[in-house]
Amino acid sequence: MSDYWSLSYKNIPVWGYLKFYFTDKEESPYRVETISYWKSLPSSFFFLFVFIFLRLRRVNVVTCLISRKEIDDFVSFYMGETSRVKFFRPENNKGNTLFIELVWYLYRRFGYLLDLLGYKRLVQDLGDLGVDNKESVKKAKLIVGDYYYNYFISFFLKGKEVYYSNCIVPKIEKYMGLMNSIEVQHGIIYRGHPDYTSIPNGKLKDKLLVWNERWKDKLVNEVGYSGRVIFSDYLPCFRMESLDLSSGEVLVFTTVSKYYEVLINNSSVNKLYIQCHPRDRNEYHESISRINNANPFNFKKVFVHDSTIILSLLESGCFFTYLKTKEESVEEIKTRLYSKYSAEYGKNYTISKRIEL
Repeated sequence: MSDYWSLSYKNIPVWGYLKFYFTDKEESPYRVETISYWKSLPSSFFFLFVFIFLRLRRVNVVTCLISRKEIDDFVSFYMGETSRVKFFRPENNKGNTLFIELVWYLYRRFGYLLDLLGYKRLVQDLGDLGVDNKESVKKAKLIVGDYYYNYFISFFLKGKEVYYSNCIVPKIEKYMGLMNSIEVQHGIIYRGHPDYTSIPNGKLKDKLLVWNERWKDKLVNEVGYSGRVIFSDYLPCFRMESLDLSSGEVLVFTTVSKYYEVLINNSSVNKLYIQCHPRDRNEYHESISRINNANPFNFKKVFVHDSTIILSLLESGCFFTYLKTKEESVEEIKTRLYSKYSAEYGKNYTISKRIEL
């Protein structure tokens, strides 16, 4: 895989845009819920002007984050009382970046027209790697668009310390380094993760902020991350003071899977609660209660799939049940969960193929 780091656009390595394509890892597409979209319009209009006039403000720190509570909790913990301008990309919760996102979309849609010759050359290079023509055109437009869009936003963010995670700042900034940018850890980084594994020295231009020193050591020693890493002393566990008080028999932390939708809807559990993954767009029966910021200790049994929630359950000392899909084997699950989370079967969790007490 490292052989393809020579693939570049204007001397900027772009293999990072292709690594998911050449692995069996799925990229979860970004979607914003309709209600969150409409709620985000007024603040997005106001914050468009905040963004435009950022250089005139004396605030030195800007955070650009996906609108998930756990990510903002981490950044707030790390920064303490530091004054900052906060941008949030709407997802299940409202945000304030819709109009900035529109500019980004326009660059990705039409930015290639700024360099047709370079764009066509990149399409050809992708085709030479074995990428089909339709995907080559799509990826080349994203890369060229992100390249010029990054120059556009760097003008407004000049002189600021920019913390980002899936919001406003494009992936290509990792390799361009136009800003004083710090990527924020937003999930589990594991050996084999396409965005962090097997990146040669000198390719990464930004920094990466991770939860704590243990994750820094994991990145360097296990994942083989070659960029600069800074760390906090944050533990991604459940913050009891901010959790919902609801209780019941079973709690399921969902994932982006139609198979999960069937398992949940067919469950015979009476008091079944679900906390949906931010990108879960499945349809569940009305009898099933939805909950945000669930307290797992208020339920007799907790089900989860492979996600950051597992780490929070482990850090909080909550025993859980891993809900397996048809394609997964028990032994593969045990190996993966130990490798990614140091979770021990029998001690920290059990495994089930159905939702039941």
